[in-house]
Amino acid sequence: MQKDTKQKINKKYLNWALLCFIATILTYFLSQQILFIPFDHDENHFLAATYLVNKGLLPYKDFPYNHTPLYPYIASLFYKISSYKFLTIRILAGISFLLISIIIFWKLYKKSIILSIVSLGTIIFSKLIVFNTCLIRPNNLALLAAILAFYLAIRPRKLSFFVGILLSIATDIRITYALLFIPFRFLIDESREIKKFYLGTILGAIPIIFFFIKDPLNFTFHTIVQPIKRKSFYIFMGYKEYLGIDGRIKSIYNAIKFSPDLGLILILAISIAFVTKIKTKQKIFMILTILTIAIQCILPAPVWYQYLIPLYIFCIIILAELYPINILKIVMTFCLIINLYLTGPWYWYTSKLNFSQSVPQRIHNIGKFLSHLAGGEGKVLTLSTAFPIEAGLDIYRKVPSVFPWREAIFLDKSLRKKYILYGPEELEEITNKDRPKLVLTGLENPWLEKPINRWAKKHNYKLIKLENLKIWLITKYEK
Repeated sequence: MQKDTKQKINKKYLNWALLCFIATILTYFLSQQILFIPFDHDENHFLAATYLVNKGLLPYKDFPYNHTPLYPYIASLFYKISSYKFLTIRILAGISFLLISIIIFWKLYKKSIILSIVSLGTIIFSKLIVFNTCLIRPNNLALLAAILAFYLAIRPRKLSFFVGILLSIATDIRITYALLFIPFRFLIDESREIKKFYLGTILGAIPIIFFFIKDPLNFTFHTIVQPIKRKSFYIFMGYKEYLGIDGRIKSIYNAIKFSPDLGLILILAISIAFVTKIKTKQKIFMILTILTIAIQCILPAPVWYQYLIPLYIFCIIILAELYPINILKIVMTFCLIINLYLTGPWYWYTSKLNFSQSVPQRIHNIGKFLSHLAGGEGKVLTLSTAFPIEAGLDIYRKVPSVFPWREAIFLDKSLRKKYILYGPEELEEITNKDRPKLVLTGLENPWLEKPINRWAKKHNYKLIKLENLKIWLITKYEK
């Protein structure tokens, strides 16, 4: 008896040691992504929202924000940790994905240690994951909440109350996760559990309810109407061929070409329907979950790679729950070999670089230069707001990033005013009483930045070029 107890304790410590080791390995690979994945213009929008929330401003009411409201509030908790604002919020994305990876590993480890290792390796080396995961976006936090909800929902003893809370939190971060309520509700059939599920859903939805009550018109426009209307922008930019069903299939095909493991995992997941040794209800739930997450790809926009990450991750999780372990080991090992070939050289290259060569350090250096030019204070007029935020300089809440700027172009003046969307026609209004100390361009689409360059010339700002950047300084001749 004593010997069995000792063996159990030893096994427990061994499991914890293995988990710590895996977490260390994961942290290394994710840190490479945090430091060396190229800057993406999406990051301006979410960093700006975090900065503005940290100043006490409200999304929708005080500045345009086209997602549900929880993410900038969570990110703002990390905001003051370091003067490296960009790096800090990228680390938040990395921590979120680290937790996702550990949860998946631990669940698979209970089934098969080999499956857990090869599956985790497949995920960490997947091109789809490597170049999209550790950017400043709300995706990872929402996915983490959805995965936790999934594992609670399939437990023999369902924790329906917490499932509801977690699904609402995922939706509070990214509205497309609201679609997951369909398959999750299907899984819960006891009347008592259904009531708990709905109660959790209502409590978890408090942030959305609060902001909806605060400003129902702007909340609805920026989270639902505006993303649908964005179709006109993509047509204008020449992406029309990717907006129909055939275009979306083409987008997914391009994603599979980019990251072939996605194709293999999708084919395997679709074949779940033909697995016979599964309870019908469980099978339908799993299929509905995959289909629901796939629906998130059918947005009024091209299917960008990051939209496919939840589908990719959930397919692996569901396959591990339903598919024969031996077949899955072979497939995941094959995927791992492909992924090592595709992204192994990138990891090898970045392993030789130091922090001074990283993307966050480069942004910090440019930020310090901007701060020096501005004398350490003042506002910066730019669509690339990550740089002045990193500099400790102020930005215009009416122009937090390129997204509201470009979408304002497609609305008439009365609607722009109604929905606090400011574009080129409002430049004089934006800067009338509070002139920018600097104007920064050269990082976004030239035709979107053209009105800002024209405005800087008109008001006698002096141009300094730094690599691809255009930095305009106010001069003593400014009227």
